[in-house]
Amino acid sequence: HVVAFAALEKLRSERLWQEDKHKLYYSTLTDIVRSYIAGRYGVGAMEMTSDEIIEAMRSVELPQKSSMDLTQILREADLVKFAKALPEAEENEAAYRAVWDFVEQTKPVEVTEGDEEDIESKEEQRK
Repeated sequence: HVVAFAALEKLRSERLWQEDKHKLYYSTLTDIVRSYIAGRYGVGAMEMTSDEIIEAMRSVELPQKSSMDLTQILREADLVKFAKALPEAEENEAAYRAVWDFVEQTKPVEVTEGDEEDIESKEEQRK
């Protein structure tokens, strides 16, 4: 997730869609989310179509909003990349925010030592 956030920050600074480079913007945006999915879930997302990614991610336990966001991101990006759709500024920002939120909502939860003890204690209490 750290790499994905850094890549998103770099993408924002490049201002691609503001320079009418919509296809490059969405290609980069989806490459970021594909790389994240590959690293986080072990899904070969870089070599898959959008539909294949959506299907593969159905077997992953995701928050419903994250699953819906991912589907929307990939479908909108396909329209821009292949059907030459030209999204409005708000749509470009929303796509960026959706990828950021997807990564934020699905990043691994970092467990500290205190948390581990709490988890072990709760497991012992259940027994």
